[in-house]
Order: sequence, then structure tokens, then C-alpha cells
Amino acid sequence: VLAMRLTAGDDTIIANGNIFGLSIGQHRRIWLLLTALTQPAIILIDHGHFQYNTTSLGLALWSFHFMTLDVNPFLRESDNPAARNTSFLGPVIGSIFFSLALNFKQMELYHAPAVFAYLLGRCFRKKRGRSSNENSANNVDQQPSHIIAAVSRFISLGVTVILTFAILWVPFAITIQPPQDLLSFDIKVIYQILRRLFPFKRGLFEGKVANLWCTLSIRPISIRQRIPEDVLPLTALGLTLVFLLPPCFILFGVGRGRGITSTREEHEQNHSEKDIRFLLWGNTSSALAFFLASFQVHEKGILIALAPLSLLALDAPNFVSWFSIVATWTLWPLLNIDRLCEAYFCCMMIFWCTKSIIGLPSSTSKQTRWEVDIFTQWRLFGFIPYLSYFTMVILHVVDFFFSPPPNLPDLIPVLFSVWGCVMLIFS
Repeated sequence: VLAMRLTAGDDTIIANGNIFGLSIGQHRRIWLLLTALTQPAIILIDHGHFQYNTTSLGLALWSFHFMTLDVNPFLRESDNPAARNTSFLGPVIGSIFFSLALNFKQMELYHAPAVFAYLLGRCFRKKRGRSSNENSANNVDQQPSHIIAAVSRFISLGVTVILTFAILWVPFAITIQPPQDLLSFDIKVIYQILRRLFPFKRGLFEGKVANLWCTLSIRPISIRQRIPEDVLPLTALGLTLVFLLPPCFILFGVGRGRGITSTREEHEQNHSEKDIRFLLWGNTSSALAFFLASFQVHEKGILIALAPLSLLALDAPNFVSWFSIVATWTLWPLLNIDRLCEAYFCCMMIFWCTKSIIGLPSSTSKQTRWEVDIFTQWRLFGFIPYLSYFTMVILHVVDFFFSPPPNLPDLIPVLFSVWGCVMLIFS
């Protein structure tokens, strides 16, 4: 499994060095690689449930890397400093990678709002290397040119995305008409593909997924009986947008460069490092918003939130480890149906042992400047992991040794769903 993920499947591991290579030592990078390699949820879904998510997740992570570049990745500083430092090529390349990820797996839409907000902010980012005094003095003179630059950047991103989608989608709509074997374009084929990609008639959720709608569907709430069926998609959309607004607003500001130091030296040291971390946190929040509140959610959708969060294991080691275990635990009803019980416990133990044996290396103050672990910095929340683990173990014991009442055959999967939803809402 490790060889497959390193060589063929898991592009997410390859992306680690590029994203954090400038700010992470060798020992810490090995810890991060091993943590990502042993992610139990990704291993079980891709190699047990046979839903191949690592390719799209890897492409998405590569796109985040390129989006946050503030220089031309193909030019060295000595080649052409002016062209290298004012290039918008990184976000354009990132939009190509994200379009590929989205077309490989439509669940990458969970990341799309965060990506759009950040890239929109990047369109309005001013040139680097200017001091605050220079910016203030030339603000009025540069306003028209700044707007023109923002519009041109936005158009370049739009054209790139449209061309990428066209290259991937047009072959599906091209048909050969007999007997002359003439080529024709059938738009109905595209419509049929879209209907299969977005099955609105399949209901609010699928299986016993740990999200709000599954939790609110149990008695006595029974929300699906209280809200008309044709209104449910709009309700889910509205709630999802409410959850999405805060991270998207923050990412728009990060994309514009708010809070970035103004001198060129400080900018080069801090800018991309700050951007990639905010983008990873923002994409995790965006994916969680979709998983908890959107329409037609599947259990494996939690992987979309787990992938970017895994790369933040050095910034929030306890939180990321807890979330990884919780995400895998919420998959238990699905994995139980797939008869992956032994694999589930083995993968969980491997991940837990890897976390415990390797641990987080001692770090300097420079390395801990981004640490935001809520379980370490806020003692009030320190008990939550222990309460979570205790409850998860108790529910596993109940599942193994007790049978549900005949009139409540889905009692245990529903309990997994409700408690998983509570933990994910906290996260």
C-alpha cells in the first residue's frame, strides 16, 4: 500500500516538500510525510472501498501550492528579477491543476469557494517590493492601472479554466453521424453527464453520514417531514453559504495581501508561507461546511476536508491527529458494510503508533510561529479529545456486544452519525 501511494496514487505526499520545503527541517518533514502516509481514512477508502480520491486530492494540493506563489516558478532571481517578481503565472497554473482535480472528482467542489475567494483576492493584490510610503504617495495615480491589472488577471484565470474544461468535456459531446461519418456536437450528452454528477433526486444524504441533515432526520425532529422536498436543496444551500462566508471572506483578504509586511525581504520570507497555511485552513473549513450542511453528502466526503488539514500537522499536531481519528471513526458504518473491520482497526493502530512513537520534534521559536493547536493553547478544550475517544470506544463496544431493538435496527449507525456530527461541528 505504501509503495502504491508513493509511486502511483498519492500525489498528496509528493506535494508536501514543495509546500513546506522552505520552512520545515528534514526531521519535521519526515514526521509530516509519515503522518500523511498513514492517514487511515484515505487508505481505507481508496484501497478498501475502492473510491480513488488521492489523485484529485493530490492535484488540488498541487494547485494550492502554485496559487500561493508570488513569483514565476520557472524563472530564477538572476534571470529576470522584474518579470519573476511580478508574475501571475503561479495562480494561472494553479487554476489548471484545480480544474483537473475538479473534473477528476466532482467532490472537489467542496474546495471551490475557498479557491475562488483566494484567487479573486490575488487578482487585486498590488505589486510586491513597495514600501508603505510609496504606496500611499502613488495610490491615486496607480488606481486605474491597478484596476486594469486586476481585470486582466481575472480574465486570464477565467480563460484558463474555460479552456481546461473545454479540452476535457468537448470529446464527450462529439459524435459521429452515419452514414457519412460526419462529426457533430450533441449538447444533450453534457446535460446527461451533469445530471449524473449532481443527483438532486437522491435525497439530502446517503447512508448514515455524520452531518447535520442525517442528525436532524431522527425522531422526534424528522426534518425531512417538516420541510417540503423541493425546498430542502435551497435550505441546504442557504445553510452551507452561511458556513462558507467567514473562511471565504478571510481568504479574500489574504489573497489581496492584507497583513503582509511591506518590505521586499520580509515579503519574500513570510508571504507564500502565510498564504499556503491560510489556504489550507480555509479549504478545510470550506469542505467541512459542505460536508455538514450541503445536499446529497456521502460519508467519504470527509476526505476532502482531511487532505488539506493533514498538511497542517506541524502547526496543530494534537488537533490534526484528533480530527484524523474522528474522520476515520465516522466512516465505520460504511466500512462495516464493506467488511473492512480488521483493516479499520489495523490502520487506526498504525496511525496512532506512528503519532505516538515519532511525535512532534522539538522546535525553535521560528518553527512554532504558526502553531495554532486549540488543544494545546486552550486548556479549556483539553478534555475534548479524551471525551471523544472514550465515547468512540464505548460505541464500538456497544456495536460488537449488543444488538439493537427490533424496532430500531439502525440505532447504532445513527448513534455513530450523531456523535460524529457533534465532533465535526466542534472542529
